[in-house]
Amino acid sequence: MRNLKTPEKADIFVSELLGSFGDNELSPECLDGAQPMLKGKYFF
Repeated sequence: MRNLKTPEKADIFVSELLGSFGDNELSPECLDGAQPMLKGKYFF
């Protein structure tokens, strides 16, 4: 995802990152690369 180049930015980004215990502490680091692909203001 960090190397993905798209012709236009996305309005919404949906992700499900669950680890082996039902949580994933590294989710923010994984989703950080998606921020430049989103339009306008965003939050996770």
